[in-house]
Amino acid sequence: MSELLEHERAVAECLLASYGAAVPPAAQAVAGEHLTDLLGVMLAGAQHPSTLALLATLPAQVPAPGASARAIGQGKSLSIQHAALFNAFAAHVDDFDDDDTLLSLSHPTVTVGAACLALCDALDLSGTALVAAYLTGVETIMRLGPLVNPRHYLAGWHATCTLGVVGAAAASGLLLGLDADRLRHALGFAASMAAGLRSNFGSDAKPLQTGLAAAHGVMAAQMAAAGMTSTPGSLMGPAGMVSMFAGVPVAVQDFIAPFARPFALEGVGVTIKAYPCCTCSHAAIALLMSLIADERLSATAIARVEVSVDPATPRILIHPQATTAMEAKFSLPFSLAIAVVQGQLALQDFNDETVRRDEVRAFAQKVLTLCDDTLPKGAGGVALGCRLRLTTVDGNTFFRSTDVEPGSKAWRLSHQQLADKFVRCASASLTAAQAADVFAYALDMAALPTLRSLLAALCPDARN
Repeated sequence: MSELLEHERAVAECLLASYGAAVPPAAQAVAGEHLTDLLGVMLAGAQHPSTLALLATLPAQVPAPGASARAIGQGKSLSIQHAALFNAFAAHVDDFDDDDTLLSLSHPTVTVGAACLALCDALDLSGTALVAAYLTGVETIMRLGPLVNPRHYLAGWHATCTLGVVGAAAASGLLLGLDADRLRHALGFAASMAAGLRSNFGSDAKPLQTGLAAAHGVMAAQMAAAGMTSTPGSLMGPAGMVSMFAGVPVAVQDFIAPFARPFALEGVGVTIKAYPCCTCSHAAIALLMSLIADERLSATAIARVEVSVDPATPRILIHPQATTAMEAKFSLPFSLAIAVVQGQLALQDFNDETVRRDEVRAFAQKVLTLCDDTLPKGAGGVALGCRLRLTTVDGNTFFRSTDVEPGSKAWRLSHQQLADKFVRCASASLTAAQAADVFAYALDMAALPTLRSLLAALCPDARN
């Protein structure tokens, strides 16, 4: 037991050291981009019917220092845990939040960011504290990823939730000022709350389990702060969460050793999404849209589109015959069909009516998905590139390929693309001018002495 205790205290001390060290300007800038993108997709998702249905189930809380936080985009005052739940659900419901496709195979910012924002709102913490805790929480997720994947992800677990709750607990514990002993208890609680299934992709359960991971991360840290205890080894021991998910015992040093600067968010990179659907389809969408534009092809001129993807992709894009907008986000044929028929792939293009259109359903039948195990994979074990072959009705054939997806570090979105995405996402709550101002202000989040003015700007119609 003493050895397990020593190991998990070492993990906690590693996190505390990361949080306590000065964050380089380059890492602050990258964190600012990802957290600003998170706020944008939160604003978009806050107006989604499913998000509003969730909000109706959450009891309002009288605003109280240290005890309540805002529902972003709505302004309703909630408990800290419920604010983390709501804001993470809102950010994930459109599947437009960032995605680590190389290490953890998860959406790391949504769980950690939602937990951190709720605590910083409630406790009036600085942007410096937010960014340091966020980077350490995301680092936790991305360093756990290679220890458990690809076995964990391919077994059907939703790593955004299973790993995200640990990252959220780590970041929350740091913001609450836990020492190493209390922090290891928080991580142990999070290990017992690690849950989430990929079989829920294409339904409200996917953002719900993501929201619960953020809320449970906060809860784990709060319980540890209150003096509750977990068993040593529950996270990294031979019968702990990580070893259970990995299928083999995992050494603590395998987690601690890579925990050095630059942060994985900065060094390896996390994809900021170009399209509001599963990242596994993004390379194909970008290639097909580029090819159609270059060759000036119409949907009716295309006879067949063959897309070669990683063998794991059909187990992630689980709705080849989509019937709803949410299912279409996890359907390669329908994501491609909507993009081609609509001439773009924006938030408003994913709706049930569009999925039912004859032209969309007809084009989806032209898409053939093939598996290619030779595509380059990241440390997480799943390739995100693709090979695309298009055949026209008159027999011409075109070929395109890429090893990376748009929005990744190797295929970055420009500053203008990031700004345009934020303005579009914020359009239901803010004018274009307001959104542009908030975007510019939020990017330098680490310099803010308090986050409350920023968060208030995201709730312009709030009455409490």
